[in-house]
Amino acid sequence: MRAGARAPTPARVARAARSPRRRRQRLTVERGIGYIRQMDPGFDPAAFGQWAQRAFTDVQDAITRRDLTAVADRLSPQEYARLQGQCDQLRGARQTNRVEQIQCRRVEVSEAWQESGQDWVTAYLAASLVDYTVDDATGALVDGSKTPQDIEEYWTFTRPVARSPGVSRRSRPLNPSGGCALTRASKWIVGVVAALILL
Repeated sequence: MRAGARAPTPARVARAARSPRRRRQRLTVERGIGYIRQMDPGFDPAAFGQWAQRAFTDVQDAITRRDLTAVADRLSPQEYARLQGQCDQLRGARQTNRVEQIQCRRVEVSEAWQESGQDWVTAYLAASLVDYTVDDATGALVDGSKTPQDIEEYWTFTRPVARSPGVSRRSRPLNPSGGCALTRASKWIVGVVAALILL
């Protein structure tokens, strides 16, 4: 079950946006993006947000199927093991966790930094979705709700730092039909997923 949290009032959100802490955080994100762009000038936070959103929905679909094969190359060994454990537990209990009607309202880069030869970027995702678990034999609801819930998650992605600025020239479209380019998108993997917070 997800832990509940009160929705912030519009006044609190406005105050937080103007707060010195919020300005410092924005400057820190810009500085981190600047470090990443030193070795990868084509890094685009907006394109990264779109890619993170797709990774989010793809991982949810994989968990529903209880088969992480399609997303294994986008998960760190630790996250793969954690999520595979959830899938194995569901399979053993003969249950299926369904995440449906995903509507991402906001995706943005909330942190960016370099450490130990790795680029790290955290994406903040605010979405509405339906999350419930059913018994495979009877179809009965075991956990969760079929009512849409507002959630927040922080997904941290990592990749090796590019060895030279020239690597960034190998950009490719986010999808085959075009759209924004995400430099070396296939190299990013999910390193950490924070706990869900109800708004």
